Amino acid sequence: MRRFLTCFLMFNAVFFAAGAEEVRYTGASFRDPFAGRVQEKPADESVKTEQRLKTMSIQGILLSENNPRAIIGGKIYHVGSALDSGKISRIDKEGVAVTLNGKEIIIEQKIRKPANEIPKPK
Repeated sequence: MRRFLTCFLMFNAVFFAAGAEEVRYTGASFRDPFAGRVQEKPADESVKTEQRLKTMSIQGILLSENNPRAIIGGKIYHVGSALDSGKISRIDKEGVAVTLNGKEIIIEQKIRKPANEIPKPK
């Protein structure tokens, strides 16, 4: 019985393989199962992020040769830290440079005048 089954299966495989047409799968008529799963940020999202970065204010800058730090929004950041989809590339006395999509955005430090230099209202 086993021999008969083996011969039958081999005969069918040879017989049907010889006359079978080549089947090509293109998948053109089927929907992509992964379409819509990965949400890409729209191009204007980077513009919004850039605007948010420009409106951020620096509360303080702590300069040192090895590890400068900046205080932004009550949090302490250092070079290499992530800041709102960007990465801090430089901290100096003028402000903080953030790289976003290969573009460098400068968050300038707004220096306040001391209280004795502020003119008093009349």
